[in-house]
Amino acid sequence: EQVVSSGPGLAFIVYPKAISLMPLPHFWAITFFIMIFLLGIDSQFVTCESVLTAALDKLDQWYDKYPKRRKIR
Repeated sequence: EQVVSSGPGLAFIVYPKAISLMPLPHFWAITFFIMIFLLGIDSQFVTCESVLTAALDKLDQWYDKYPKRRKIR
């Protein structure tokens, strides 16, 4: 038996093979890889947001110096 464990092999080997057996396989394959791409972009946004939030929370005293910025409470 050919069994694939969880991980990248599942997303890039097994799932595309299953999609190829569905009706309109090209549509579903394109949709799947666009979804994977957007998930990667979203994870980069989350990483940047968490780093910036931590930095801005640490540098809280700078908010009082610049009146055009205000803290959301």
